[in-house]
Amino acid sequence: MYEPNAEMITLCEKPDDWYCPREYKVESGEWERWGYTYSKNRDSDILTVSNYETIKDDMLERFPDDVMVIPSSHWLCGWIDQLWIRHYNDNGPTKAHYAIMEWKAKLDSYPVSDESDFCQREYDNQIEYLTAHQSLTESQAKSVYGWLSYNGIEWYDDNTWVEDKYVDKAKDALFIDAMDRTEIDIAEWVKIFLDTIIADNQQMRFV
Repeated sequence: MYEPNAEMITLCEKPDDWYCPREYKVESGEWERWGYTYSKNRDSDILTVSNYETIKDDMLERFPDDVMVIPSSHWLCGWIDQLWIRHYNDNGPTKAHYAIMEWKAKLDSYPVSDESDFCQREYDNQIEYLTAHQSLTESQAKSVYGWLSYNGIEWYDDNTWVEDKYVDKAKDALFIDAMDRTEIDIAEWVKIFLDTIIADNQQMRFV
């Protein structure tokens, strides 16, 4: 029977107010072998979410019997999802334990678990901001983002938005407002033209 050392016991420690969720069926005494590792919540930044999702997907795919995701509500941040690992069993440390420690070593060396995933989430977040707060279509938002990036004007993180003056500069350079005005002018012209035809037809009826 494996006897966990002090480091392993520390990895499996739980908060004083922690309790075993009833919906997670774990044999009596087994929870002492599990510990939570990475997590995300409603207020997590993009890097935290990216790292969590990347590691979670990898661990669940490789070690489905020794990995769980446990969601819970939280008074401060609304909700929290935690990635739980079975660190050891009767025979010693699990493969999941070694894998999660490898992930920890990688993030200690470099804080991004997957550059492609992180960059895509940043991009999606910025496009969402431009469409929601700058009254742009998705196509226009992508064009504005491309212009800003090409001209070296970027967001520093997901909580820092580009200044309106730079967005306006991009819109002017891409003729976005001008195109909008042209569409409005054409629509107005068509309306006047149709109203004129209708008026002429009505007059002709009385000739």
